[in-house]
Amino acid sequence: MDALVTDAHIPSAVSGIRALGREGLAVAALAPRRSAVGLWSRYCAARAVGADSVTDPDGFMAAVHRVVGKKLLDEVKAHPPAAR
Repeated sequence: MDALVTDAHIPSAVSGIRALGREGLAVAALAPRRSAVGLWSRYCAARAVGADSVTDPDGFMAAVHRVVGKKLLDEVKAHPPAAR
């Protein structure tokens, strides 16, 4: 997975999924319900349903962690932010 797009039920997120996918990135989408249109984009390489970011922020963060899990932590360790 190259990118995670959250709130895949919002039209602008769907546009983001499409744009990233067209550039060849493997996109994962996260939405609060299975019927979210972004989850069914042809450019979506992985799909997940989790809590809504507005109504349940803690549940949302748990869903993000579940989707990216250890891979994200490994990426941050491999490519730490530049020192300022």
